[in-house]
Order: sequence, then C-alpha cells, then structure tokens
Amino acid sequence: MRDVSSSRRMRARTATSWSSLFMVMSGSIQRLFLPPMSFATDVPVDTKGLLRGSRVRKYHELSYLAGSCMVLLVSPEDEVYFRINRDADRTTDDFSLPAGWRLKRYTPLENLRIELFDETLVIRADNEDSFKGPVPALERAL
Repeated sequence: MRDVSSSRRMRARTATSWSSLFMVMSGSIQRLFLPPMSFATDVPVDTKGLLRGSRVRKYHELSYLAGSCMVLLVSPEDEVYFRINRDADRTTDDFSLPAGWRLKRYTPLENLRIELFDETLVIRADNEDSFKGPVPALERAL
C-alpha cells in the first residue's frame, strides 16, 4: 500500500519546481504541472488496434463543476477513462469503438476533482479524441 501523505508531499515539492498552466474547457478547470514525461508509446489498448495508447508520468488536476457533462470511455474490465481533449479538425464525433468498450455520459451532482499523478494511460481514438485514466473514483460513481 502506498503512503498517500508522502506521495502528496512529493507532488507538492515537484509541482513548485515546474511551471503551472491553467486551462478552462467545457465546464472544467484544469491545472497541469509540466512537463509531462511520455515513457511508453504504442501501448496495446484493444486486440484490434482501434485505440492507441501512450503512458505518461505527470501530475494533472482537473475540477469539474456540478452539472457539467463528462464523456467517459469504459473498458471491458470496467476501467473508466475520461475525455480530456477533442481534435478541433476532426470530421466526425464518432469513432471506432472496440468490442466490449462503451461510451457513457456522466454528470456529477457535486463539484468533482480528479487527480492523476505518477503513471497515466492516454488513449487516442481514430477521430483524435483523447481519454485519460483509469480513474477509480469514476468507476465507483457509475
């Protein structure tokens, strides 16, 4: 079991040495501590290769306001990834969804804060939407 208090102290020290970036998009406020470090690309996500994965290490904090709509990608193992980015030049909102995977819309009833730190899987769909996770707190919410 990981000592949460020491990991928070470590994140706080690391965060103060990096530049902080704030972004506001679709009902969420994001604080990103840079730089993210990609350490694995072409991570297999599904057996047919419809989704592309990369593993990154960074601290990412997102706050969603109550009533905002989140788009979630749920794996066959019920791991939940939230949509973080949409490609502005995409030609469709739809993408190829592998068997067993599903999309779900979720509206938090209260303000929701998500912290991603250490290792995160970034999943990119064929329309260039991207999802991050897994987020166990969202698994419990569904």
